[in-house]
Amino acid sequence: MAAEPLIDAPTRGRQFGFPLFLTTASVLTLELSLTRLFSVVLFYHYAFLVISIALLGLAAGAIVARLMRTTGDPATHARRMAVTCLLASVSILPLLFAILNTDIWLVTPWQAFGTLSSLYLICMIPFGFAGFVISSVMRAGSDRISTLYFFDLFGAACGGILFVPLIDVLGGPNTVLAVGGLWSCAAIAWGVIARARRIVTLSLALFVGIVLVVAFNMHGALFDVRYLRGAPRKNELFARWNSFSRISVFRASNNTLWIEIDGGAGTVIPRVDFRGESGRIYRANFGRYSPDLGFLLTPRRRSLIIGAGGGIDIARAVAAGSRSITAVEINPIIARDVMEGRFWNYSQRLYTRPEVRVVIEDGRTFVQRTTERYDTIQMSQVDTWASSAAGAYALTENYLYTVEAIENYVSKLTPEGVVSITRWEFTRPRETLRLVSVVLEALDRLKVPNPEQHIVVVLEAVNKVQTMGTVLIRGRPFTAGDIDLLRRRLPGTAMRTAYVPGDRESTGPFAALILSSDRRSFITHYPFDIRPVFDDRPFFFFTGRWSNFWQDVFAFDMTGDALNTGAQFLLLALLIASAVTVCLFLFAPLLLFRRAFPLGRAAFPFLAFAVAVGIGFILVEVALIQKFVVFLGQPVYSLTVVIFLLLVASSLGSRLSSRFRDAVALVIIGEVFLIGTLIRVYQPAVIEQKMAVVVLLVCPLGFVMGMPFPSALRLAARSAASIEWVWALNAAATVLGSVLAIFLAVTLGITQSILIGGLAYGAAAFLASRMDQNK
Repeated sequence: MAAEPLIDAPTRGRQFGFPLFLTTASVLTLELSLTRLFSVVLFYHYAFLVISIALLGLAAGAIVARLMRTTGDPATHARRMAVTCLLASVSILPLLFAILNTDIWLVTPWQAFGTLSSLYLICMIPFGFAGFVISSVMRAGSDRISTLYFFDLFGAACGGILFVPLIDVLGGPNTVLAVGGLWSCAAIAWGVIARARRIVTLSLALFVGIVLVVAFNMHGALFDVRYLRGAPRKNELFARWNSFSRISVFRASNNTLWIEIDGGAGTVIPRVDFRGESGRIYRANFGRYSPDLGFLLTPRRRSLIIGAGGGIDIARAVAAGSRSITAVEINPIIARDVMEGRFWNYSQRLYTRPEVRVVIEDGRTFVQRTTERYDTIQMSQVDTWASSAAGAYALTENYLYTVEAIENYVSKLTPEGVVSITRWEFTRPRETLRLVSVVLEALDRLKVPNPEQHIVVVLEAVNKVQTMGTVLIRGRPFTAGDIDLLRRRLPGTAMRTAYVPGDRESTGPFAALILSSDRRSFITHYPFDIRPVFDDRPFFFFTGRWSNFWQDVFAFDMTGDALNTGAQFLLLALLIASAVTVCLFLFAPLLLFRRAFPLGRAAFPFLAFAVAVGIGFILVEVALIQKFVVFLGQPVYSLTVVIFLLLVASSLGSRLSSRFRDAVALVIIGEVFLIGTLIRVYQPAVIEQKMAVVVLLVCPLGFVMGMPFPSALRLAARSAASIEWVWALNAAATVLGSVLAIFLAVTLGITQSILIGGLAYGAAAFLASRMDQNK
């Protein structure tokens, strides 16, 4: 029997849209805020759990809404929605308290299963309340599903945009509190519809209270991060958040100042007065460390620093006598607030020296658009263990170390120029070795003859576990004079050469890879994955092999080494955790209360359709965010612009969902061929032109992607299918699809992930014909 709308259409159309808009805006703002908090308090791997937390909470709330059978009286219905939003607002406080007081290192999840599970459940609560509201409204207005779905998606889109200024101004914990204020506004809106003065008054009082708490907590007086990945927060001199990082400055035991990114990656602030004694000492010791070597080969020339950070590479360039230094730093807090702001004097005004020009941009994007040539391009240990642009979804993609990136760097060198890249290395080489593999592939693609003559590898012991590996790359072959200059610097230091051209005594994996006549065979048989990485599969740090999966699991440890080689274990753990929670919170209630959720044979096309659309949407969304990271030049642009455009366009598409439905797969597959071409053509363009390209690519895609699901809900409401089953299967598919998106991007590539998303929509189009027969 077809489900009847519970509330008259005029009431639904005029009144329910705005409070639904506020609810879904709160949901996405909270989801992005938790991604940032999880990355700081736990570890970036666990930021991905926020996706499943949010979607499972929404689906579980939908199931509860069905069991409670919302009434057909508009005032009573609105009153129930108001109370639910009020409870969601109140639930923010224990959620925030739980996150900020989590003090475990969650790299080994089996050692902290109980704490992680408790945190998971607490974080699901507000999303459960939101799911209750959204499902109840959708069921109440099943014949106006397109209009309501429009407000649903448009609210989420605005929440994604709202997140950026909120966290920039308020910081991480206060942004979560502000979401509670948004929910109290939704409660006020529902209370006005219900004409419930007490609820409106209580909600307004709660909103005012939240505003006062946020104002009082602007400097962390009440709520702030207490632990950073299991360690008590240091005595910080400075801390500030933005949409992709938390930057802090602390004083180390040797009295030096360090900049710390999300409590993990760090960079020292050098204090060198080049006009005084400290500058004389620094210059005298210059050349004793492997990142200095590139400047030794090209002194007093033009230098480009990628990832300027605290300025150590700028200091190296100054010590080498570089007369022009371009320092590219992606994080405006580091550049403007730390180095040019509060710690300007401490750093001896390093960022504002006359020969230094600071550019706030992604380093790779800058290199692609600049027309200048450089004698030294320096990049020392540039990375971050944080959930950044696609960090909410992708497993540390990094476009600085791909084959195309190396091609870009080499193409920007002067004839005598050098690229110097320093990475960490471990007892069993893999990270610097993969970099060498990438460099060799890039030189082959540039058609450089005898690439083994253009590479030098120098290792420097840091401690018993870690080593720095510096790879020097020249557009012309290294000469005997170059090599002699480098070797004269080695005695009395911790440096040693792993490979230099012409050294017949070079041994070890670096020389074996560079000199191998069958490089592909060497890479295939090496115990770690050191294959070259490309822009379409930019997971440079993913060095574990699936064939060594069980060995890596049992050898899993707490070092930074294991964080990369054990990434495939974390992928599987996320998949298992997501599958278990899907079964526990979605399928178990549906089966336990099967009388409330009738499921006939005619419903199966609807369920399969929901799965296909859920997987297709998340695969395409994740891949688009990944694709535009380098193109737009700032992580925040890729995240917010893609999410906003995709959801707004989808919301508009939902309004026309009854007219069109079957063209989605063709549009997605067609855009696969457009995206790569347009990105290459417009990469050097200004940001306004790039934004126009993104709008051109994302909006048509989002428009057609927004059509199918409201059609399924409308048909389900008119048939024997249960709307709650459709919601639950769609949420489950999206939860599992978020992990699948990571897996596909890592193993097959981003383009293939988009294609598979298109195929999922193609399957949905086929199932739509079966659904039409059952309506």
